[in-house]
Amino acid sequence: MQKFVLDHIRSFKQSKEIELKPITVFVGKNSSGKSSLIRFPAVLAQTFKENAHTPLLLFGNFIDYGNYDDVIYRHESSSIAFRIIFGPEAIMPRRIRRQAEYFRFFNPEHPFSRVELHVEIDKPGKNCR
Repeated sequence: MQKFVLDHIRSFKQSKEIELKPITVFVGKNSSGKSSLIRFPAVLAQTFKENAHTPLLLFGNFIDYGNYDDVIYRHESSSIAFRIIFGPEAIMPRRIRRQAEYFRFFNPEHPFSRVELHVEIDKPGKNCR
């Protein structure tokens, strides 16, 4: 993961692209969202590591990010969303690569320079996208 963007999550109505480097420093006033940014990659990690059947596992073995009502921006009743941006260093598993070549999504002569995954989640009990 190179970058991520948060929409309606914690103190962010819409964050800018947060770029992750070997050393990333967050500076800001108290309650400005630094901890929310730092903890979000851990939420993603626990979602994938625990093989959750949910688009975002807010509570797990790694971290407790809060419940949906805690996480949504200003406790509004709209959806939350995030984007994950991968660069060319992201390696596509061989099985998926073969399928992608079949459908011409992946061309080894012209590899992806950027791949984005956008996830939008409605409040539990509503329709999810």
